[in-house]
Amino acid sequence: MLSHLELENFTVFHALSLDFVPGLNVFVGPNATGKTHLLKLLYAVTEAHRLENDIAQKLLRVFLPEPRRLGRLVRRTNQAQSARVRLVRDGHDLSFRFSSNQSVDSFSDFTSKWATPTPKDGKGVFIPPKDMLAHAPGFRSLYDQKEIYFEETYRDILVHAFSPVNKGKPSKERIALRKKIEALISGKIEISNEHFYLSNDQGKLEFTLLAEGLRKFALLLQLIENDTLRQSSLLFWDEPEANINPVRIKDLVDLLLHLSREIGVQIFLATHSDFLLKELDLQERPGEARFFAFYREADKVQVEVAERADALTRNAIDEENLRLYDEDIARVLGRAK
Repeated sequence: MLSHLELENFTVFHALSLDFVPGLNVFVGPNATGKTHLLKLLYAVTEAHRLENDIAQKLLRVFLPEPRRLGRLVRRTNQAQSARVRLVRDGHDLSFRFSSNQSVDSFSDFTSKWATPTPKDGKGVFIPPKDMLAHAPGFRSLYDQKEIYFEETYRDILVHAFSPVNKGKPSKERIALRKKIEALISGKIEISNEHFYLSNDQGKLEFTLLAEGLRKFALLLQLIENDTLRQSSLLFWDEPEANINPVRIKDLVDLLLHLSREIGVQIFLATHSDFLLKELDLQERPGEARFFAFYREADKVQVEVAERADALTRNAIDEENLRLYDEDIARVLGRAK
């Protein structure tokens, strides 16, 4: 479990210190306040460590700075700066530092007390806003053989989706989740020649013809079926509400909480959805979720933390709702005069 993050001069952040909960950690805030950067950072570090890969190179493939230099991930100022990252997992530290003017793409300082990874360790899963299941055929081989300008998260999610189903009888928790999602998408998933299909009594429907919102539920089902999302896994999801009708947000939150409560997945979300926040407030148990509202003040990104979304005072979503409400009232009153 990830429990703590400290940043200095990393991308948009001057200084940041966050404490996470084992359940759902939810990032909100206006554009350009670093929500997606945090998801990518946490994912790149944990997944590179699990695979015993170079963390610095994983950061470059996930963030895609141009030119491909690690120093481009240092907060931009008129002077040379040094970025520092410290991440605590299961009570142990991993930290590194790099500067904006260094000529090599490796850390100037790196320390890790994280345990050596084993095959039993939970995987890190990053789900980008854009669905990739409908674009799966040939993408992995193209990415691996050619220099194409896609963040590596798009390749990685397909690697997870194509992972084969484990042998043996699935757990009761996985069976329960499977039934919930199959009811939502009205069918089962089939894969043939790297094509995904929705199969039901009416036949097989290729994913290119399936609503993108349903593909997101189908992706969750596939990751649960092949045991990618299991105990101690980490799920990083950027804008889970994208292309999902608000009437299905309740089902989405129910599935996320089920993953956390019954399976033991630690979840990190970045969202712009008022529906998702309110549904989480309705369904969460005390201490199960934590909300981080990012905002800019004095040209620096600041953060407000609360145990419930409705307790946040710097939530840009609520501020915009209030603005629209005030304008609507003013318009109505103006007509009444």
